[in-house]
Amino acid sequence: MSTDYDKIREENIEEYGKGTRHLSFLSTLYTDRTHFVFELLQNAEDAGASRILFSLLNDKLEVTHDGRPFDEPDVRGVCGVGEGTKAEDLTQIGKFGIGFKSVYAYTTKPEVHSGDENFRVEDYVRPCAVKPRNIGNSYTTLFVFLLDAPSIDSEVACREISTCLRNLNARTLLFLKNIKEIGYELPDTNGIYIREEKTQDSVRRIEVIGQGNGQEENENWLIFERLVSVPDNDEKVSVEVGFRLVTNTEDETENIQKESNTPLVVYFPTEKATGLGFLIQGPYRTTPARDNIPKDNDWNKKLIEETAKLVVESLRQLKEMGLLSVSLLDVLPIRMEDFPEENMFYPIFSRVRDALISEELLPSNDGTFVAARNAKLVRGTELIQLLDQDQRSVLFQSDDKVKWLSTDITLDRTPDLRSYLMRELEVVEVTPEIFARNLSERFLASQDDEWFIRFYKYLSGQDALWRSPRRNYFRSRGILRSKPILRLQGGAHVNPFQPSGSPNAYLVDGEDTETSLPIVKVSLSWDKDARQFLTDLGIPKLDVVAEIIEKIIPKYTNNSKAVPIDEHEQDMIKMEKAWKTDSQEQKQQLQSKLSSTPFIRVESQSKRKIIYMKPSEVYFGNNNLRLYFSGNKNFGFVHPDYSQSAKDLFECLGVSSSVRVKRREINSYGFVIISNSHSNHKRGIKGFDPDIRIDGLEYALNSPTREKSAFIWERIARLHSDCIRGEVESSKRQTYAGSSKEEQRSKFGMLLADIAWLPSLDGNMHKPGELTLDDIPEEFTTDETLADQLGMKKDDIAKLAEKAGISKTVLDYARQIEKAPRELQQKIDSLLQGESKRQPHFPEKSSAEPERRQEQLIEQYGNADEKEYEPRTRSVRVTEATEDVRVWLKENYTNKEDQMMCQICKMEMPFKKHDGEYYFEAVEALSKDYFPKEHEAQFLALCPLCTAMYKEFIKREETTMKDLHDVLKNSNELEVTLMLGDLETSIRFVETHYRDIKTIIELEIR
Repeated sequence: MSTDYDKIREENIEEYGKGTRHLSFLSTLYTDRTHFVFELLQNAEDAGASRILFSLLNDKLEVTHDGRPFDEPDVRGVCGVGEGTKAEDLTQIGKFGIGFKSVYAYTTKPEVHSGDENFRVEDYVRPCAVKPRNIGNSYTTLFVFLLDAPSIDSEVACREISTCLRNLNARTLLFLKNIKEIGYELPDTNGIYIREEKTQDSVRRIEVIGQGNGQEENENWLIFERLVSVPDNDEKVSVEVGFRLVTNTEDETENIQKESNTPLVVYFPTEKATGLGFLIQGPYRTTPARDNIPKDNDWNKKLIEETAKLVVESLRQLKEMGLLSVSLLDVLPIRMEDFPEENMFYPIFSRVRDALISEELLPSNDGTFVAARNAKLVRGTELIQLLDQDQRSVLFQSDDKVKWLSTDITLDRTPDLRSYLMRELEVVEVTPEIFARNLSERFLASQDDEWFIRFYKYLSGQDALWRSPRRNYFRSRGILRSKPILRLQGGAHVNPFQPSGSPNAYLVDGEDTETSLPIVKVSLSWDKDARQFLTDLGIPKLDVVAEIIEKIIPKYTNNSKAVPIDEHEQDMIKMEKAWKTDSQEQKQQLQSKLSSTPFIRVESQSKRKIIYMKPSEVYFGNNNLRLYFSGNKNFGFVHPDYSQSAKDLFECLGVSSSVRVKRREINSYGFVIISNSHSNHKRGIKGFDPDIRIDGLEYALNSPTREKSAFIWERIARLHSDCIRGEVESSKRQTYAGSSKEEQRSKFGMLLADIAWLPSLDGNMHKPGELTLDDIPEEFTTDETLADQLGMKKDDIAKLAEKAGISKTVLDYARQIEKAPRELQQKIDSLLQGESKRQPHFPEKSSAEPERRQEQLIEQYGNADEKEYEPRTRSVRVTEATEDVRVWLKENYTNKEDQMMCQICKMEMPFKKHDGEYYFEAVEALSKDYFPKEHEAQFLALCPLCTAMYKEFIKREETTMKDLHDVLKNSNELEVTLMLGDLETSIRFVETHYRDIKTIIELEIR
């Protein structure tokens, strides 16, 4: 019997009024108009339906399901507002009354056919009887929705509903208990979503399948459930947790997979994101539109707490099912930043964390499980093999069994999980360094020799643990250098090295262990891998070098005066023998020790007095050094009784035949790098090094003689005048952008300028600032640059030159010309005043067979000798231009008038020698870097003046020399441009010479 619709209509007219405009808001209740689809699914689920079908036509939508037929309370619910039969019933999905009103977004008169009920609803709340419809035997309920809402065109409505049904996806069915199939029939296609369920180990295993739109989807899930009591109700509801299960196609194993799109599910997905890697579902109280879940609601808080307990319970069950793996841990709430304490889902994060700390839920490397408090992460598999469980417990001083976590947990593969374990669960990652820090003598003494061999083999690949620090290199000292990792022959354990860096033990070959020095246990050093490590560590073989370092050097360091001459002679024999070692490492070690040891016997005025000094305090005696160091007891001269082989050793240790100068190198740009650290960059300009140091200078300046002062002027001050005073450029940036410059005077410069060491013509000593260049003796080379650096007074000529803008270099040249032979002076005057009778002709030497000459030159150059240099304080060339070179140049640059021409000024050579031959210089065009072999074509024929300028402005400047090389390489003219300081000039070649030098350049480039 059908419900009395008239009665309900009258009651609703009285309840809601005759007008219904105030109820029109029900059609706009949800921002998503297609939300009504979920309301109909809720109705079907609550009615116990197993199947539901959406049939969409162009002008209407029909929905059928096989659930419980409508009764009068259902009719009243559909026609009421907020009066659904489930208003306070948390055991069902939602409120039928207001939820059903979402259909009014598309229709004005929804129609229902179910059991005895056949009616439509007009004006939102007024039921009217309609003619029954035959809905077949498969279904019990039919909804008919004409797409006639005035606010939306039926074509648009059809398109929106069609899109919604296509996009439902199979996961919509995941947490439903009754509905197993959702079908849809659209004007252009059909589709179906299916849910299949079976129980596995008290856990529901759900497979959801979607077919439609030419695509298929298939997902497997494990659903865990926990019952929750409903307040003021005898019934119970459930909270659920769903983990996505995937199968590895290679080995058919199953694993839990992390999901990124995991909204909170209230039977159906809501818009509330959880940030979890799995799904949680429960009957949460939601807003009417289901777009938010009030987190402060007491019921919702209770459900979250119960869900947190369920997650932990599910972990225990998954462990029993063999699914608790690293991939599952990565699914858990492990990103701390996603779950602050005020987050709604923080209780899940907190309870999971507590469980992992206290329960054996973390996969270990041996296939078992371990609690975080007894777990260690490990860096590298080598430590796993090196330390068994008992050794780990001793090493980390734990009463419990310490286990390694699975090696699948790495920074590359599971960065979030690794960070969570270390930061939140306080699991220590045992790096090689932490392993090394925990090593104790007690632990090491309890290990057998076989373990030590494996231990040494492991350390071979961990040089950071035992490396030695290097000077000016940012790396720390290896921690094991101060741990007792060496097992000695007697069984004791010692650190590898003493604080001084000397070894505490040595390696021996064979079985001969008779020595006063400690040695590494022979059974260990016999093993190839162990010995390689010990060698790399720096443990030396027991030999004469070790004896010198351990036994001989300490005698001189502690009390060298007590070493008699005969004993010293025997020590020297051993030192010379040790110095011949093939081991560069031992030689460097020996050199370091000897360099700081006072073991070199020096000359003494008393034959009975024996004095030993360090190599840095000793010189090979010569007249100049004896003059310079006279009276200075801080330095000595090698005793003459030493053999030449001993002297060779001393030279290698720094004993010098010239005054030692310590100054920084000048780079190719003319700068001296003083500081190059972060935000602190300093450099000296034009070779200026403010920290230059010169042995014995202060003492020599304070005890001057005319001869000593001349030595200092010529051999020290002139050579290093650029370090007396100069500019230092500073910047916080490495590019020196925004730099500042400051003029400074070095300590070296202060000594030279502030001490009275410079003799005047009358023999008295003065400070440089008290004299002019004309006031000092003739043996002091005139040097305007040095005079200016020392602050000497300027004579009238120098003042006029400075006023006229004439450089100090040019003035020095002028002074040299003034002292030159009269014939040269007349020639220069003639050039400057333009009084030469006529410009002489430059010689011409054409090449008759250039290709043949080139072939001959290539062969000749290939067989030429390499240029040779000897290592001295500075590089000194020991091969020079031969007489053949001079003959060759003379032949090429003598013209038809028998005049020899200069290649730069193109003038006749200024004078002839007594034998009638022109005086000229054969100047090497480029340095050894460009012309490494000897050949006549590399030289230029220059007059004395051009020679001086060429050597000053070309040979002393690497950049200008490179520029000339590039010009010669790229030019095809016999005359190439050249800059001599500010003078723009050129070098002119005869053709044969030009072709030869071009050929050599091309050969060297190859």
